[in-house]
Amino acid sequence: MEKKIGNVRIREYSEGIEVLVSHKYLSECIEYINQHRITQIAIIDWYYKSEDVNFLSECPTVEEISLDSTYLKDISGLYHIKNLKALSLTDSTVIDGKNEIDLRAFSNLERLFLNWSKRVKGLGHLKNLKLLWMWKYAPKERNLQELSNLKQLEELVLTQCRITSLAGIGKLKKLKKLELNYLRTLNDLGDLEGLNHSLQRLEIEACKNIENLYRIEDLKALEFFILWNCGDISSIGFIKELHQLKHFTFGGTNILDGDLSPCIGIDYIHFTEKKHYSHKRKDFINN
Repeated sequence: MEKKIGNVRIREYSEGIEVLVSHKYLSECIEYINQHRITQIAIIDWYYKSEDVNFLSECPTVEEISLDSTYLKDISGLYHIKNLKALSLTDSTVIDGKNEIDLRAFSNLERLFLNWSKRVKGLGHLKNLKLLWMWKYAPKERNLQELSNLKQLEELVLTQCRITSLAGIGKLKKLKKLELNYLRTLNDLGDLEGLNHSLQRLEIEACKNIENLYRIEDLKALEFFILWNCGDISSIGFIKELHQLKHFTFGGTNILDGDLSPCIGIDYIHFTEKKHYSHKRKDFINN
């Protein structure tokens, strides 16, 4: 819920309060942040039209920052925050705003929401990162080797990224959740076997060029699997190897051999019905 206290605009969440920083009432925002030991702030162009964030040197309690502003020309003020735990950088900030940032300065960072650009450096050095959501990631190698040192990572979401392979992901031994969304160039799921004991949730949406989907059979701990709008795939026979699987949906994905018998015994099944399918949705209601 959003509200104003004097000239300070805040959002209240179950986990705390976030201050929406205003350039017009900056001194009041700083005072409120320090008085109430606020840890979360948002800097968005609706309220903040200054070109830098140097005021952060006066806000030592801040640990979580969201930047979304085309006005920003210098975000080096972030380096004043020595205990940054969460950071969100939108495309308007790092791409449209042409801002550079070296993430190596934030060794304590645990959560990162990033619209990637070549101006973002040091991604592979975030040794304490637990959650990474990334849009438009386009590494030179077209794989995930740059992320292979993120040993504490538990959740990875990739959207509209230009990668052809998941090579490197197998070293993320603590990864529990993986989302792959609109990865049009992705064709190789190799290296997934490295997650065989950790990955519990896998969501794949609109990735229509994967050539070795059967590699998912190596994910022995998988409980939740979404395969949404992924075009034609030859078979789902590989899910018979997923003995922990409880939830499987494949709406908008066409199973060419039509054999849905591997779904028998799974707690929840949902799919788009096809004439050539061996089963209908109602056949799985009492699974």
